Amino acid sequence: MEVLSILLFISFLIGVNWYITKNYANDRGKLIKASLIVILVATPLIYIITMITLGVYSGDGIAGAVGGLGFGFITFINGLIYFIKGFFSQKKV
Repeated sequence: MEVLSILLFISFLIGVNWYITKNYANDRGKLIKASLIVILVATPLIYIITMITLGVYSGDGIAGAVGGLGFGFITFINGLIYFIKGFFSQKKV
C-alpha cells in the first residue's frame, strides 16, 4: 500500500508541475497565484488524505501522521519553489 501511495503522490506532483508550467509559466501573477493554491489548498489536502489512508491501512496513527507530514512537506516545498520562481521572474508585457 505504501508503494502505491508513493506512486500516486509522484504522479500527482508530475501532473501539477506539468499543468503549472504549461499554463502559468509565462505570467508572473498567475504563477504566484497557482503556487499559493498549491501551498494553501493542496498541501493540507495531501496531508489529511495521506494521514488517514496510511493510518487506516497500517493500523498505526504515527505512521500515517509521519507519511502525511512528509508528503505534505514535499507538496509545500513544490509550491514554494513556484512562488519564488514567480516572485523573481520578469513581469509579462
